[in-house]
Amino acid sequence: MISRRRFTAAAAATMAAGPFVRRAGAQTKTIVRYGDVLPANYPSVVALEAAGKEIAAKTGGRLEMQVFPASQLGTQRDMIEALGSNALQLYTDGAATFGSWVPAISVLEAPYVWRDAAHMAKGMASADGRNLSDALVKTRGMRILDTIYYGTRQLTTASKPVKEPKDMVGFKLRVPPVDVFNAMAEAWG
Repeated sequence: MISRRRFTAAAAATMAAGPFVRRAGAQTKTIVRYGDVLPANYPSVVALEAAGKEIAAKTGGRLEMQVFPASQLGTQRDMIEALGSNALQLYTDGAATFGSWVPAISVLEAPYVWRDAAHMAKGMASADGRNLSDALVKTRGMRILDTIYYGTRQLTTASKPVKEPKDMVGFKLRVPPVDVFNAMAEAWG
């Protein structure tokens, strides 16, 4: 999981980036809008709200982060499009969502790629990780500020435990409409 200090630094750097920040009229206050499809109690949303409060306090209110969780600003696609038009400045989502613009970026969310948070951080800091981020900047004008490690893949069911592959016989599995997740589901059988 990303540290609060690292996240605050990344958020502050983003807010200071002139071309990507919307200014509120002639006021000296800078407003940064953050959207997410996840609920208000989700760790990344909670972290951004905390970072926003800390940033506002440290800047004497000159920088304000407005947080819109739970799809208040639309679907994933709506918010990604809003990033492109600068109607939204920050958004969190899995890398696979951006795979329609940079197909190789989907590998960041492939199951079992990362052993742990340190392994993922090392991968993202590598030349390959930077190249993926740069490709997103080039194709969409969006930059990966940081990543959050959510752990290895798991299977959540409502009706029965799955402890080994044979437990999935006849099991219906829903996954996001993303190539890397479809491949995972097919590999599981």
